[in-house]
Amino acid sequence: MNEGFQEGLRENVALKDQVANLNTTLKGLNAKLEGLEATVSQLNFTVSQFSATLQNFTGLMIAYYNQSYRVYLNL
Repeated sequence: MNEGFQEGLRENVALKDQVANLNTTLKGLNAKLEGLEATVSQLNFTVSQFSATLQNFTGLMIAYYNQSYRVYLNL
C-alpha cells in the first residue's frame, strides 16, 4: 500500500511539473500572440494610410488628365 501511495505521489509531482511547464509555454505563446496582434493592428493602420494616399494620388492624376485634356482641346 505504501509503495502504491509513493508511486501516486511521484506521478502527481510529474503531472504538476508538466502542468507548470505547459502554463509557462502558454504564457509565452500568449505574449507572442499579443505581439502579433499589435503588428497586425499597425499593418492595418499602414494599409489604411496607404489606401488614402492612393485615393488622393488617383484624384490628382484624374484632375491632371482632365486639365491636360482641356488644354489639348483648346489648342
